[in-house]
Amino acid sequence: MLGVRAVLRRALPGEAPVYRQFVGAIVLVFLWFAVGLSFLSIVGLTLVAASLGTAIGFLALGVSYALSGMIADAVAGVYLLRDPDFNPGDQIRAGDTTGEVSAIELRKTRFLVDGDVVVRANAEIEKNWTKLSAE
Repeated sequence: MLGVRAVLRRALPGEAPVYRQFVGAIVLVFLWFAVGLSFLSIVGLTLVAASLGTAIGFLALGVSYALSGMIADAVAGVYLLRDPDFNPGDQIRAGDTTGEVSAIELRKTRFLVDGDVVVRANAEIEKNWTKLSAE
């Protein structure tokens, strides 16, 4: 686990910590799954490993369908975190919200609008946003 984090820190030095954590979690899940299936194959349970791999695949398909909204927000969050034109402190108009970006997280972005904090889902923002020029 520490090795994966160290490799990600070196491979993605300028990225936001939340992005590195997201990628790290995905990598760790796949690594542990591969270790488990490899172990079953080594001890002679290849049919069990194949059945387990298939069952996990179908389970992952069902979970991904159930969590499709969260997944869409997370993917949009990755795009927004990597976009050089969308940063905290920028004046942005996204849908009916116009304000200063105060924080970009994996699933949501926070705006300061007239002293209030407005939270919007990243999937909504990524569809249509405009960076306003400083006047």
